[in-house]
Amino acid sequence: MGGLREVAAPFLVPGPAGVAIRARLRVSGSDAAVLAEAGVFLGSLAADAEDDFTALVDLLLQGLGASGVAGLAPPCTAGARP
Repeated sequence: MGGLREVAAPFLVPGPAGVAIRARLRVSGSDAAVLAEAGVFLGSLAADAEDDFTALVDLLLQGLGASGVAGLAPPCTAGARP
């Protein structure tokens, strides 16, 4: 038992072989209205989350000040000392 196992030859995994099915749902007028309202609601949640994230980043950057924000930038390699 304590021996090393043999390394298998490299191989390529084949791409997906499934079939894509594109179907259109046939919904009633009231179902379509509910789905539209759900889409509007979910879209507003996403927009609110993005606004909250942007506000948080702005708040953090304000707290850091100019020198702190400059420290977040990647270092410039031109003229860098070894």
